[in-house]
Amino acid sequence: LWSLVFISNDVGIAYGAEDSSAAEFDFDLSDLCVSEFHIEKYTLASSDSYRDNEFTMLIFPSADAEYAPHFIQDLCARQSKCSLPFSCFKIHAPQTDQHEEGYLSVKALENEFSKKFFAVINGNSDYKFDAFFDYSLGFWVDTLDKYLQRINDNADLLTDYIGLKWESPSPTVDRTFWSLIIHSPA
Repeated sequence: LWSLVFISNDVGIAYGAEDSSAAEFDFDLSDLCVSEFHIEKYTLASSDSYRDNEFTMLIFPSADAEYAPHFIQDLCARQSKCSLPFSCFKIHAPQTDQHEEGYLSVKALENEFSKKFFAVINGNSDYKFDAFFDYSLGFWVDTLDKYLQRINDNADLLTDYIGLKWESPSPTVDRTFWSLIIHSPA
């Protein structure tokens, strides 16, 4: 279970903006993936890898499903491995039934996160933000346009999200930011 957080200093209301392409960058993309500073992947346990794979593809339609030649789907586990375009970043959501989950099942944990999320977005919480939102995959983006457009295009499926406006009144960064938090279906 996870939430995606997109942060921008552009509120993102001009839908239809063109996507960036790798040709616009002033560096060799292959050098980025061998850098000691790159972050390769985000991995989380899942109670339904197929669901999480479909969710990832809704948000990132140009992502590629990663092929694992030695993995046999459903033999002892399921996998969701997606690579984001123009990067070496991957989103993984493995699921297994072969081993005991421990004190709290993955499904029970997903349900607790969902209850927290819905309490905030439905106004059933004393807070406008919950610390559980910090357990997320975050992206700093130039604009929220294409992600807001994905929500509009898939309004029947992408129903759990919240937008936040926040200030950073510091001497080095005195700006207004907008965040879009999209909750993974659980």
